Amino acid sequence: MAFCRGKTPKTSFYFTEKSRIGIFDLPVSNAYKENFRHAKPVGKLISLIFEFDQKEQLLGFWEIVKYKKGLM
Repeated sequence: MAFCRGKTPKTSFYFTEKSRIGIFDLPVSNAYKENFRHAKPVGKLISLIFEFDQKEQLLGFWEIVKYKKGLM
């Protein structure tokens, strides 16, 4: 059974060059880390885009949320 029917939900987070380094220490998918490693900056920010098609991906999402909240 598919996690989500229809469109795949997605969200994005934006990080500065300084805060981006911490992402690579988090327990998230290596695919997300590699995409983020090669992401082009938009101004001074680098985007990390999450697309959810499996429930297991939510764990990585919550790790990013906790990390982002800790930056504030």
